[in-house]
Amino acid sequence: MRTVVERLSEVATTAHARAADGERSAAREAVRSGTWTDDRIAAAVLSPETPFPVGARLRLWLDPERERERRLDRAVAAVERRATEGR
Repeated sequence: MRTVVERLSEVATTAHARAADGERSAAREAVRSGTWTDDRIAAAVLSPETPFPVGARLRLWLDPERERERRLDRAVAAVERRATEGR
């Protein structure tokens, strides 16, 4: 999962930098801090500083495989939305 998250973080950084017409270092910080998206789940997937909501933590405990899949789906969707902003 770590490799997937690292690659997704890079894609999110690129998408955010392009959408915000900003520098890559600022975009990397936005992804790291979780401020690149309004989706708390997507932000928490890519940010060590952003905690998952209680419901997501409970779902991980109850059904770990499905919750990991759900989290990645949310992160990918948020990256896709960010990549298409400003087009």
